[in-house]
Amino acid sequence: MAASSTPVPLPRRPPATAPEVVDCEGRWITPGLVDCHTHIVYGGNRAHEFELRLAGASYEEIRARAGGGIVSTMQATRAASEDELVASALPRVDALLREGVTTMEVKSGYGLDGPK
Repeated sequence: MAASSTPVPLPRRPPATAPEVVDCEGRWITPGLVDCHTHIVYGGNRAHEFELRLAGASYEEIRARAGGGIVSTMQATRAASEDELVASALPRVDALLREGVTTMEVKSGYGLDGPK
């Protein structure tokens, strides 16, 4: 994995090094799946909310009555240590790799701040 905060310019057209060049008419060909928006790092578990939804509860009911929803995930994520978050995220990453994902962008989505 690699990260960069500096945009890297790409060449307009790579030099033809293959014996045959196929014009894909602007399409992107990649040898693996690219997941460009994952929320793989989070604390807590909201599986019980899925059961409530199956039973007919609305998201607002779950949030108000059961203290669930995104707020519960935010609280669990903020309460977890960095080691706990990494330990819970790695099996999710491994599952995506087994499914053919070769590149992923990871977001927390929970408004977390790093060390100051």
